[in-house]
Amino acid sequence: MKLLITSSTKFEVENIANYLKIDISNNNQNFWTTDFLNNRISILVSGIGTFQTMYNLLENLQENEYDFILNIGICGSFTKSLPIGTVVNITEEQFGDFGINNNGNFISMFETKFIDSNIPPFSDGKLINKSYQNKIKIDDNIKNVHSITVNTASGEKEQINNLIKTYNVEVENMEGASFFYVCMKKNIPFLEIRSISNLVEPRNNENWQIMSAVSKLTDAIKIIIFELIKK
Repeated sequence: MKLLITSSTKFEVENIANYLKIDISNNNQNFWTTDFLNNRISILVSGIGTFQTMYNLLENLQENEYDFILNIGICGSFTKSLPIGTVVNITEEQFGDFGINNNGNFISMFETKFIDSNIPPFSDGKLINKSYQNKIKIDDNIKNVHSITVNTASGEKEQINNLIKTYNVEVENMEGASFFYVCMKKNIPFLEIRSISNLVEPRNNENWQIMSAVSKLTDAIKIIIFELIKK
């Protein structure tokens, strides 16, 4: 198995790196590889946001081949039914700020008809991941959810309500749709696994529980790694 683990920051993947005995402390490096139980496992820290994720992942794929790619990190929840610390499998992504502001009303670029909402890999403007289904069984404790990807983290009540109304999703993050898009275009099986670190609400960092979310994420990713490499 040739497995790539990607994350936007070192902090989100540091515990997994330590578990795999990979030293990611070098600030001049964003890519590392090790042998783990006769499998090649690599880590790529792609950077925060859609543009860094897309560029760094594509650049890496020009030089390396993988059987599976795993994106991990934290995210915000739009619903209290997904409390902080919940680990989720994001099965569907949308670009949440790709569109036009029409006098205060957001219109997605697909709604404008400038872009076909069903041009591959999109399906009705959505990126839907089914690639992993024959590769791994996801633990029942990991919830399947839909997400939007934004370049500005939501933190204002009216904006949040508009996003919920427009997209009807459970979580938001800042990289996932770019990750989906690259993997689907390259036809590489993948998963996006995240842990809820905060509710998406008027911004209040005191309510965030990043350390706890990363800990829960790490526990889940260890299991997923073994499920993948035992095939």
